[in-house]
Amino acid sequence: MGGGARAAHDAPATGLALFVLVLTLGTAVFCGLVQRTIGDGLAAGADWTTGADASAIVAGTGTAGPGTGAGDGIRTAVQRLHTLDLVGQTDGALITQVAVITVDPRQLAAVAPKSPLAAALLSGLATAPGTRIDASVPLPSFLSPDLRARERTGGFTSSVSALGQRPVNLVLSPVGTLTGADLHDPVLGPVTARIPAGTPMLITTAGAEHLMPEQSSGSTVMLLKGGAPGGPAPATPAALRSAAARTLGPLARIRVRSETLSALRADGLTRGLDATYTVTSVLAALSGLLTLALELTLTAHERGRTASFLRTLGLGGKEAGALHFLQLLPLAVASAVGGTLLGLLEPRLMAPTLDLRQFTGGPAQPALRTDYSLTLALVVGVTALILVAAAAETALARRRRLGAVLRLS
Repeated sequence: MGGGARAAHDAPATGLALFVLVLTLGTAVFCGLVQRTIGDGLAAGADWTTGADASAIVAGTGTAGPGTGAGDGIRTAVQRLHTLDLVGQTDGALITQVAVITVDPRQLAAVAPKSPLAAALLSGLATAPGTRIDASVPLPSFLSPDLRARERTGGFTSSVSALGQRPVNLVLSPVGTLTGADLHDPVLGPVTARIPAGTPMLITTAGAEHLMPEQSSGSTVMLLKGGAPGGPAPATPAALRSAAARTLGPLARIRVRSETLSALRADGLTRGLDATYTVTSVLAALSGLLTLALELTLTAHERGRTASFLRTLGLGGKEAGALHFLQLLPLAVASAVGGTLLGLLEPRLMAPTLDLRQFTGGPAQPALRTDYSLTLALVVGVTALILVAAAAETALARRRRLGAVLRLS
């Protein structure tokens, strides 16, 4: 009866301490998760901005040759962006302002061997060397989902003309539809940055360039990968810039991945957010541990009384230490598990409103990354505090004489 009454008396204080612990530790885990997510997302944002080790963009579609090498072991892939009006072969419907991208899939696979888009294009667009391409041969193409929805069964035709030249009629035959992973592939980042949002897209083989006249409109995007496969160290930013300028000329806008990533990390907004979350994580962790320390201090007397009763019945020193640890363990386990779950679930529940793309760039929300080192440090801190408290209470209990023990009881 007395034990039940004492537990009921201590329950509100213990419950309040547990609530504070779960809230503060959850805040620390949440801040660590957001900070880690942004840190990893910056690398993805730099990949999307540059597409490869470096990228170069110039206006017009009449620049850059078909070769894949730029010297110094640097591989290149050229993407040309056109804006064309297409006519559906099945229903004759006119689809205006379609972004048509031409690329050699072998070049793209050499620059980005792990790219899902390059693998898809290599299997669907690649033709045998020496294959003759003319206006009578349908050009294999991959379509964006919205373009495929407007022409579900047939292909497209398009008439391309330039000033003073006869128009060229193209036949575009769909061989596949771009998936979400394809559309979010970093190799498309530099070229899609020049396409208005919501524009239907079509990707076809670079052989179409032999049929279309050179145009001052549109864009040419070149991706560069430093260092030949299995070769020495990657090319330096200066070497990448030099190779891009030699191919596309001095007017090319060149971006290097390493420099872009450094600029993103040095951005004032990103650094301020990182500092805020770091300070918040530390303060929340310290607050949680302080709350636990106060709870242990305030309830030490009651645990001492319980141990005193048991010592009069012959409880040994090791057994007393184990008892102290077991008495403190439920609060620590509940706070550590509850705080961790709260910190992990909170950002996922807030996902619709927690938009981190403004800090990382890229077309998609960065994947949430848990800071396991911070979470482990919090759990270790709680466990260590419990062990220290149990050891301290055991040492104090050993120093008490039997008379003091009986008075406590």
